[in-house]
Amino acid sequence: MEVQIRTLAMHRHAELGVAAHWQYKEGLQRRIAWSRGFLASGERSTTGGSDLIERFKQAAFNDRIYVLTPQGHIIDLPAEATPLDFAYAVHTQVGHRCRGAKVDGAMVSLTKTLASGQQVEILTAREGHPSRDWLNPNLGYLKSASARAKVRRWLKQQDHEAHVAQGRAVLEREHRRLGISEINIAELAKRFEMRRAEDLLAALGRGDISAARLSQALGIELPPAAPRTGASLPAPPARGSLLVHGNSNVLTRIAGCCRPVPGDPIGGYVTAQGGGISIHHRDCPNLEQLAALRPQKVVPVSWGETSA
Repeated sequence: MEVQIRTLAMHRHAELGVAAHWQYKEGLQRRIAWSRGFLASGERSTTGGSDLIERFKQAAFNDRIYVLTPQGHIIDLPAEATPLDFAYAVHTQVGHRCRGAKVDGAMVSLTKTLASGQQVEILTAREGHPSRDWLNPNLGYLKSASARAKVRRWLKQQDHEAHVAQGRAVLEREHRRLGISEINIAELAKRFEMRRAEDLLAALGRGDISAARLSQALGIELPPAAPRTGASLPAPPARGSLLVHGNSNVLTRIAGCCRPVPGDPIGGYVTAQGGGISIHHRDCPNLEQLAALRPQKVVPVSWGETSA
């Protein structure tokens, strides 16, 4: 008869630790044969049992780690995984709202490397979202491909919403510039072979559709509404001259990044030699960046009187 006696710690390792996941590993029979030989050699070792267990974990499972939730559930992670990887493995929203972690009861950094057998508790905010820094490999927040994919998916959705908002602003500017009474966005999307109006707005926000192409499509597909009886169709607002330091005899051009229209608050930037003054919307991010780098090239500009 063979009798095996194990401590409570050994029992936990056997029932909840790395051994519990052997059936999911490839080459099960090979690993069992290897482990028997390893344990046989350990019987001749003069070192303690805890040292044998540590060497076993490092040698047999150097590509994966197995850590525990506070409820005792096992989470399978790649080697060198962090508490943030653990949070995303538990649930996507836990990862998004993760703001801290405890490992074996002690607070740790979200970039700490985990080891098999540790118990991890995630601290979350009521409302939160991932940071772009989490995808920076030099910062060491995430090591698992699945966690990085979840962060990218969230950021892509946020970028999409921002592009839709920017595209709506672009469309509104062209609406005002061309003097069009109403725009059917669904019909305009079909002209650009897009199924949804939202896709069109996102493309405008990303800059995939130029303002010139948009203006052409608006002029062809969406002519101004017919005038009422006895009324004449109002002409589009005429662009007035641009004044630089109060002088209209200066070469200017409208910046393609923001395309301000008469009435918008504007600012000017002196471009390379021969390029004249680039006219931006005052809230244009490009103008703000240029002004921060070379404030001496920013000049005051204004709209002159429009032609009658």
